[in-house]
Amino acid sequence: ILVLAGWAVSPPAVSAAALNQQDDADQQYTALEREYRAAYASWQKRYQAADQSERPTLARQNPAGRFAPRFLELARKHVDSPVGLKAVRWLFRFGRRDLKVTRQTVEIVKKNYVEQPGISSLLPSLTYAFGYDPDPLLRAVIERNPDRSAQGIARYVLARRLMRQNRKGTDKATSNEALKLMGRVRKDFADVKLGTRTLAKLAGGAVFELENLQIGMTVPDITGADVDGAAFKLSDYRGKVVMIDFWGDW
Repeated sequence: ILVLAGWAVSPPAVSAAALNQQDDADQQYTALEREYRAAYASWQKRYQAADQSERPTLARQNPAGRFAPRFLELARKHVDSPVGLKAVRWLFRFGRRDLKVTRQTVEIVKKNYVEQPGISSLLPSLTYAFGYDPDPLLRAVIERNPDRSAQGIARYVLARRLMRQNRKGTDKATSNEALKLMGRVRKDFADVKLGTRTLAKLAGGAVFELENLQIGMTVPDITGADVDGAAFKLSDYRGKVVMIDFWGDW
């Protein structure tokens, strides 16, 4: 009886062939990534040494473009293993120059990874997607993925995309949906991390933007010092035409 009970709770055995196949897939990915890193380092060295007139041509020779189809093939071949997800992650990070490859990558993700917890690390890169529409993928993750981090991040990214699509704030339905998504993020996913910050902090800034910084709204008052060091408030100039220049350097 004890022997039978032991068999009942033991996990199914993994065949040696399956383990070897996984090891082979890992080796393929590692070798391809190593080859890409070497090619990129060589290209970067040439780019940094080039003068300004040569750089536009060299920029088009970034090796990510010629490696993307090979990572795409790995993603297709190993959709049922961690290697496939790693290949997709590489494609979202480095392969976005090729829209055809990116669209195919999104289709692979929609078909194979929507319900997997590991998809949460892929979602932030969709915030600034161009040339294709990732919103159906984000909505599918919200609807079907059981992982809490994936749920929260998908909502936050979708809300950010809606805000970008409605920058003028003229589409009230879109603004309201973005606000509703951000509210849900703050309520149910506040502690989920996106990079080094929590979704609560990120969504808080977005909600302030939606509620206070849309075209036609009264500008929130700010204080500062003018070029002579004298303190002033923006509201001191109410009724006058004021241009505010926000700038930064990265």
